[in-house]
Amino acid sequence: MLYIWGVKLADKPSLVEVVERYRDYEPPLNAAAIAGRILSYVPPQYLAGLNGIVLTNMGTLSRRRMRSQASLGSKASRVLGLYHRATKANEAWIEIFVDNIFNDWPKFALKIPLIRELALAFTINHEVGHHIQIYILKGNYEEEGVAGKWERRLSRTFVQRRFWYLWPVLYLAGWVSRIVKKIVRLMKKR
Repeated sequence: MLYIWGVKLADKPSLVEVVERYRDYEPPLNAAAIAGRILSYVPPQYLAGLNGIVLTNMGTLSRRRMRSQASLGSKASRVLGLYHRATKANEAWIEIFVDNIFNDWPKFALKIPLIRELALAFTINHEVGHHIQIYILKGNYEEEGVAGKWERRLSRTFVQRRFWYLWPVLYLAGWVSRIVKKIVRLMKKR
């Protein structure tokens, strides 16, 4: 059983519940619904042992936690998510800082379903990648490269299944982008 800030997240280890906990912040959209949708596209075996995802904002961090993030070499104001390993007292859980994610996007862009869901999907899938590496693959420590690979893999699956009707357009756009990059590289060599 996992308790975070006095809130019971789940009774069953296989259930990944999304909880919102904000202090003086209102997200620009229903982040919990989007997070639940993103998790529904992650294969269940990768979510084993993950008990919950807490959507929060930087205002909920204590000064001590803010300093500990800064001591890790990252600006605390730029932290998008944190993976918390399982301990003897609690199961693994993920903390997502919704304000930091959505502050980077203009309001009009968040009205486009693909953009608003991908904005959150990249961070959630990155943190799930840390969980897969540590809990499923039994890695000893968190490697950003491994989490990044899982982020890309899970995000690609999410886009292919959720936005299947856009996939041909996105595939064509990627193909054109690669050709343009090759042409630009050839032009620079001359």
